[in-house]
Amino acid sequence: FFCYLFFIFSLFIVFFFNDTATTEIYTLSLHDALPISLAYNWDMTELDRSFDREKVEKYLSLIKEPHREFVKDVLEKTIYVPFRKFKESLLYSFNLFKDNIGDDGFYILLDMEKIGSEHWLVALLWKYIKDLNVLGIISSEDIDINPNANIMVIDDAIYSGVHSAIIMDDLIDNFYDSNLSFHLIIPYVSSIGDDFINKLCKNREVKCNLYARYR
Repeated sequence: FFCYLFFIFSLFIVFFFNDTATTEIYTLSLHDALPISLAYNWDMTELDRSFDREKVEKYLSLIKEPHREFVKDVLEKTIYVPFRKFKESLLYSFNLFKDNIGDDGFYILLDMEKIGSEHWLVALLWKYIKDLNVLGIISSEDIDINPNANIMVIDDAIYSGVHSAIIMDDLIDNFYDSNLSFHLIIPYVSSIGDDFINKLCKNREVKCNLYARYR
């Protein structure tokens, strides 16, 4: 499991990769059958996937101008984040959430029809999440929850903020005159994404707590 950060202007892009091919989602009876992938866990083996500079140079030599300069600029602004460092950042963000939520109950917001990075992160953090007051998993279409509920949103990064905003906005639409509180555990957040989420929460009049290691 490794990560590349691409810093382009004020926006960064994060890519995560993992050699583990298994993506099955298993369920446990604990905490309303939260989905836990046995293929991903906190102590899984870390592999070095940093750039091979010789291969990079060879790749660049095959690209014609003017595209070469653009690709070169992207590569030069790429930061390799090993799994160890990513886990530190993720746990930092999670601990901020844990300190804030205390013993209060919360729901985990996940799209159960499509497996994405948020599912992997729940699996990675499960050893820490399972001892908290998890009320269950919900999708953005769920309406059978307390309108004053705490909602945990987790992802590896926020770029423009649009993806997270759409998920949150769909859930908000199902609750008129609600008092939902969103808790976003996201280690890496661009300044553009930060502003976008803050504006959404302000315009929709919902509480939002963003727990980020890097902004």
